Amino acid sequence: MLPRGLRGAFCRLGDRSEVLYKLAEVHPERCGDPEGCRDAHGMPTALHGGEVGSVHSRDVARKLLHRKLSPFAGCAHGCAEHNHGGISRGAGRHRSEAEKRTPRAPCRTPHPVPREVIPSHTLGIDLASQAKQTGVCLLDWTATPATVLDHGSHALDDQRLLELMTDPQIEKIGIDAPFAWPLAFVDALSTYRDHGTWLGLAQEDMRFRATEVVVADVTGQAPLSVATSDLAWPAMRVARLLTSLAATEGPIDRAGAGRVAEVYPAAALRRWGVVPAGTSVLDAAYKTNKSGRENRRRTMMTSLRLQLAGQVDVDDATFDRCVSNDDDLDAFVSALVARAVQIGQSEAIPHSLRWAAMREGWIHLPLADSLERLAG
Repeated sequence: MLPRGLRGAFCRLGDRSEVLYKLAEVHPERCGDPEGCRDAHGMPTALHGGEVGSVHSRDVARKLLHRKLSPFAGCAHGCAEHNHGGISRGAGRHRSEAEKRTPRAPCRTPHPVPREVIPSHTLGIDLASQAKQTGVCLLDWTATPATVLDHGSHALDDQRLLELMTDPQIEKIGIDAPFAWPLAFVDALSTYRDHGTWLGLAQEDMRFRATEVVVADVTGQAPLSVATSDLAWPAMRVARLLTSLAATEGPIDRAGAGRVAEVYPAAALRRWGVVPAGTSVLDAAYKTNKSGRENRRRTMMTSLRLQLAGQVDVDDATFDRCVSNDDDLDAFVSALVARAVQIGQSEAIPHSLRWAAMREGWIHLPLADSLERLAG
């Protein structure tokens, strides 16, 4: 058995920039043909035994995006033409004569869930390390247009947040904070702790998660690094909250398939066109009350109110809170993105990055035209 600290050892393959878990480089007897563990394009694939897989690859992420794999992510059956890896879940299984005579339903791509079967509330949380800087927004989708039930920054300590997060009427929760750290970063630290060896990785590979690479490519809005910025503090609070939530509701899916999903309001605003394409990060900045930023939030809320007409009742109180406080704006947008995720109006996780998403977390990006369909 490979030593624990080296099971996730990284290596560089030729002049490729991606970092991959590749057990055979450290323990070659586990893979009889290391060179054979590559796909048709020469890219390394997961090795035998299921212990390794692609983790953090800018090139792989971009290729997946350009190939537009997301429409096939909802395939309900293991059909070879839709399963990306070319191997069906039922491949090799003998079918009985009765099964052969039973027609199979066609594979379907994701589509909006009928509104009448969806619970009524979504919650957005702009999570800070401190309770006083944490904002929440609760939206009720029972009627059309949806209404804002609770909104604002309060004394939101962990206990109060958990009370909200376990409310049975809330089906989906969007949290604006990282759910975990880059796998490369975690492995570098644990290997150094256990073996006194620092893995020879590029700093950029340890700074960003796979989801952050995708978000930057798709939206032009590069997230901060949870490994090397103050985002580490809200990330630790998320970990605490999700641990407490799991104690009562079972394991938490960091990829967002369960009750909670990671969101990023600044990227969502770009997806919806609230921030015009091509706007620089500096010109799109709306956090804090630096000169011009309150006016920028006013422009954003005016655009959101217009696009949400008939979908969400953006009353004057909600509008004014979002203009005056960026935490309230982020909480409002987080609740909207939670709704998009809930009804299947967000981008699917690329198949080859799902392994990383389940461990690092995944920022859910709403579809560009999803605002007009949020009410069902």
